[in-house]
Amino acid sequence: MPTTTLERRPQRIPRRRESSFARAPMRPGDAPGPASEPIELRRPEPAPTIWLPPEPDEPGDPAAGLTRAERQAARRRAVGQGRTRRVIGDVVIFGLIAVALWFTWPVRFGGATTFVVVHGHSMDPTFRSGDLVVVRKTNQYRVGDIAAYHIPKGEAGEGSGVIHRIVRREGDHFVFKGDNRTTEDQWRPRASDIQGKLAVRLPLPGETFWALVPWAWCVTVGIVVMWMFWPPREARRTRGGAT
Repeated sequence: MPTTTLERRPQRIPRRRESSFARAPMRPGDAPGPASEPIELRRPEPAPTIWLPPEPDEPGDPAAGLTRAERQAARRRAVGQGRTRRVIGDVVIFGLIAVALWFTWPVRFGGATTFVVVHGHSMDPTFRSGDLVVVRKTNQYRVGDIAAYHIPKGEAGEGSGVIHRIVRREGDHFVFKGDNRTTEDQWRPRASDIQGKLAVRLPLPGETFWALVPWAWCVTVGIVVMWMFWPPREARRTRGGAT
């Protein structure tokens, strides 16, 4: 049986090549290569410090002579104080509005106030024709009170308004008379017919007042809205100035 002889050939190991400029000797006149120069590691230079000059002092500035941090702290305190004053102002304003609404809220909307425009001269010199009179409903009317009432149903001129003085009382009925008249009113209203007794007399042209009421309400609502959303003075100064 034939046999085959396997011969083992020597393997060639590749030699590691090195950089020519690292192995080759330097010759006279040759410039030093990168392998012969040492590598120098440099640290990054720190960023330059920017010097800011101090803010100039304004004439009459209460923060004159303070440092920047002290100025910022003073501004924060001023903003806090401004907010406190703003809250107090809001409470005062809305309190006044609430009192005004309570005093002027009309009867037709659940209030107790009625505005009456005087016509004629039956109440001279207490009232003048055209005066605006505010009457408020109450639970008790006495002799001598000036009150406004509606003419009772079933009588001549029913539903019309009259403002006269109470001169006496007959059971559940009241007797009225004008200050500039010698005779009593022919009507005998009850307490349910009385709109209210005199609260305030305004020597103003009543018809002009009623024409200006819608505009007055619009202006009042606009002022309230602006007050609610207008920032305090300290906050505006902080936003506009440098911090």
